[in-house]
Amino acid sequence: MTSACGICAAYGTPTQTGSVDKAGPSALSGLALSRTQPGIAFVHDDHDRAVVYAIDLQGRVHARFTLDNAMASDLEDIAVGPCGGDSCVYLGDIGDNAAVRSEYAVLRFAEPTVPSEPGTSNSAVDYERFAFHYEDGSHNAESLLVGPDGTVYVLTKLAPGSGGNVRADGPSSVYRLQSPLSSGQVTTAHKVTTLPVPASGDQAASAAAAHPCGLGFLLRTYDRVYEFRVPAGASFEDAFTAAPQVVAMPDEPQSEGIDYRSDGRGFVSSGEGASAPIMATDCR
Repeated sequence: MTSACGICAAYGTPTQTGSVDKAGPSALSGLALSRTQPGIAFVHDDHDRAVVYAIDLQGRVHARFTLDNAMASDLEDIAVGPCGGDSCVYLGDIGDNAAVRSEYAVLRFAEPTVPSEPGTSNSAVDYERFAFHYEDGSHNAESLLVGPDGTVYVLTKLAPGSGGNVRADGPSSVYRLQSPLSSGQVTTAHKVTTLPVPASGDQAASAAAAHPCGLGFLLRTYDRVYEFRVPAGASFEDAFTAAPQVVAMPDEPQSEGIDYRSDGRGFVSSGEGASAPIMATDCR
């Protein structure tokens, strides 16, 4: 945490900063802002293509990073968070529309250096794969959080067997992965709690992001953004029992990506689809 890190007392109206370039993902399914290179976001496509694009907030591609032989099945969210003394990118292979998978995974690699100018360079990155299953069966999920101590959480989207529908059929549940992560075995994700949102009949959860100072988290649905704040003096996990507030309703096609700015003062979001808009929501 730095002295400049904080949280908005209130948020302004989302504004568009750019659109995802055609050289980037055509079905953006996750967005995470760099903690070391201001103005750079890591994004990825839906499904099984383990390629991470580095783009700026105007949507221009600066580089592509490939995770060779990742054995990915359904990549749904991405996060940047601590890993030891470094900053790492976490890619969640957590989607499961039919809720039939017996194994899920988080892929992690150190934040790569991104060229300062737009370009199409492509390089392979060294990564670790952390396989897990849930303690209570299979789940479909599209939301990944990395807490301030590097603990990884997965937030479910829909109940087993409900498919990939946009409409929610109940609230999201939070599962905690083993900490520290282990690449040598398939570990168990344990349930922490069930959130009060989305309410039945609302649209489903599609992304999440932890505040870089550990002051709470955002839960993105297809039509709104909820913020859960940590009560004063409490731990990060206490945010899971906080009353959420609706803080934005960006106009995006099938909203699928969100992250706080590196200082926590505002957030950036985007959606799935060709040339998806990039939206910034800053402090009011």
